[in-house]
Amino acid sequence: MNTKSKVLHLVGAFISLIMFVIGIIFSKEIPLLILVGILGLTFFSFLLFRIFTNLNNNNGNEGKRSI
Repeated sequence: MNTKSKVLHLVGAFISLIMFVIGIIFSKEIPLLILVGILGLTFFSFLLFRIFTNLNNNNGNEGKRSI
């Protein structure tokens, strides 16, 4: 995972978290924001999973020889 991809994943996770927070705060006034909050939480979880999976794969391969 290169640096540009890491930055895009982090920006996407931040935007998704903001979507979740807005959906939770304003869901009483606009019921459609419940869906926005659910989508924000889903995307946030997915992007964090991708970030940590790629970090784990990169750290696990250091110092090992590939055949």
